[in-house]
Amino acid sequence: ARGAIMYFGIVDMSQISPMYETSLDQFMRLFLRSMVDAERSSSVAKRVGSIIEKLTFSVFRYVNLGLYKQDKLTFVLLLLLRILLAAGHLRPQHVRLLLRGGGDLDLADCPPKPVAWLPDRVYANLLAMSQSVEFYRGILNSVVEKEPLWQRWWEENEPERGTVPDYDAKLVSDLGPFYRFLLVRLMREDRTATAAKDFVRASAVVETHGGLHPCLGPRYVSGSSDSIEQVFEAIAADIPAICLLSSGADPTAAIETHCKKVSKQSCLCISMGEGQDKIALKALSTAITNGDCVLLQNCHLDLAFMEQINEILDKVSATLQAMRPAAADDEDGDGHQHLFAVAATTGGGEAGEGSASANGGVAPAGGAGARESMLQQQAPPQQQSHNQQHLQQQQQQQQQQQQQQQQQQHAKLASLNPKFRLVLTTEPHAHFPVSLLQRSVKVTNEPPAGLKAGVLGALTAEVDQERLDRVESSVWRKSLYVCCFLHAVVQERRRFGAMGWTVPYEFNTTDLDSSLTFLERHMFAASEVSWAAVQYMVGEVHYGGRVTGDVDRAVLRTFVEQWLQPNAMIPGFSLQADKALEGAPHHDSFVFDVPDFAEVEQYLATASGFPEAVSPQVMGLHPNAAVG
Repeated sequence: ARGAIMYFGIVDMSQISPMYETSLDQFMRLFLRSMVDAERSSSVAKRVGSIIEKLTFSVFRYVNLGLYKQDKLTFVLLLLLRILLAAGHLRPQHVRLLLRGGGDLDLADCPPKPVAWLPDRVYANLLAMSQSVEFYRGILNSVVEKEPLWQRWWEENEPERGTVPDYDAKLVSDLGPFYRFLLVRLMREDRTATAAKDFVRASAVVETHGGLHPCLGPRYVSGSSDSIEQVFEAIAADIPAICLLSSGADPTAAIETHCKKVSKQSCLCISMGEGQDKIALKALSTAITNGDCVLLQNCHLDLAFMEQINEILDKVSATLQAMRPAAADDEDGDGHQHLFAVAATTGGGEAGEGSASANGGVAPAGGAGARESMLQQQAPPQQQSHNQQHLQQQQQQQQQQQQQQQQQQHAKLASLNPKFRLVLTTEPHAHFPVSLLQRSVKVTNEPPAGLKAGVLGALTAEVDQERLDRVESSVWRKSLYVCCFLHAVVQERRRFGAMGWTVPYEFNTTDLDSSLTFLERHMFAASEVSWAAVQYMVGEVHYGGRVTGDVDRAVLRTFVEQWLQPNAMIPGFSLQADKALEGAPHHDSFVFDVPDFAEVEQYLATASGFPEAVSPQVMGLHPNAAVG
């Protein structure tokens, strides 16, 4: 049942974007792999639970890798609602109410609004909820009787974590997280995303068929960043990666670095466009033979060539299938195994033509062979001898044809290096070949959502142990971390529209990489750090080179001057404002300090401990910037 839920949840995502197409073959590979990787146990119930947990998370990670951030929470919520519906905990009317609210009601035909501060839309939602959900049958009476408490809850910065009048004690039931999420969705729509994440975190197990089974949980909304290494682990010679492009992110540098340092192969980069298909074909031919990686950029500009790519991958896949049994062939007389040996087929391998006899001939099995055998038995001795010679000639011709086919197959196999990899980058396009999408690993290449995911993504993409160890200095390590934090902040401010930046600048990892490269060279060569030079290069050149607005330039300069300065290298320095504004969310008590560690894993652990939701004050904005 869980497998069907996951698969149809994936299918539903293709209705959001045609680029989210996933084939049944891809799902079946994940399904079978989860059965192999799941923890084994002599207990049937424990074994089934392990398979369900492994399957759910592996499918989630695979699909989530290729979703844009605005659709990631939708996918998780869709899976959770499907699981609860299948378990019988929710009814279809609950889901309809969650999606539509009271939009079907005409307030002219409804009783007058009981309290003045309640907006008409929220009142219609409460009416629909009181009629559809037994749990909230008396909510309108409760709002009237305890109006001050309800108004205070409705005006809170974080109502999803506040005390709900009359209902808070009842929300500890099994469906309590859903009922709280439903209430926030219908009364405070601006807090729906945060409430949805709390709902997913609280749904770690689900009761079904008389037992508890794994459901979702905190790790499904943790906002973890996938590295380019994980992407290359998921692809193969016949399984390409498709990077879905977005502003502010470019995967080229990360792919080239991976090929150079990790996979130790050349990366042939071609930007698609008019007349580039011939160059791409030549690069593919070379890469298939040499085992290189080919990066085809902007493939949406040449969709016709994508069909040819799919045909090439079909041939690569067929060749790989032929190579797999070749590795398992019997050894030759010298005890050596032929790497590219192919088992010979007899008579084309079709049923009814004949089977190999003990003396190496072909025993007739029916059809023309049977008729020749009957004629041979009825013919005189001289005619029988002639027939035998004719059969021997036919056998020799068949053997020659088989040898030629085998040599051709050897040539094909010998020209394919299994290390060959193909990566495509493209913008979403409605006419992108579905067959190519369904055989590929999709990867969205966009800035992570949230400060936590942003810092983790910057550390994962640009900082490894080798880079951290290049300069033996606490100032270098702290400056490196501050630059990653700055990169996450300037990208996260774009989420707030014109309040964050007057223009949606395309800050990307190349800005961070160039800043870190300058810092490294400057600190390695200079006996003393020139903070004025560092601030100018980072704030005016590497990041500031993209900024056109005077106000935006002043904001960026303020961040750089406050964080890249001598005081930031002193223990106890905080990256957020010293004094929080009144009414700020409770998690502002978290201190974003500047750690000094010798291991990259320690920095990643620090970033993993960040709050999931952070007040806009950390980005230099008013808390009300998060409203809407």
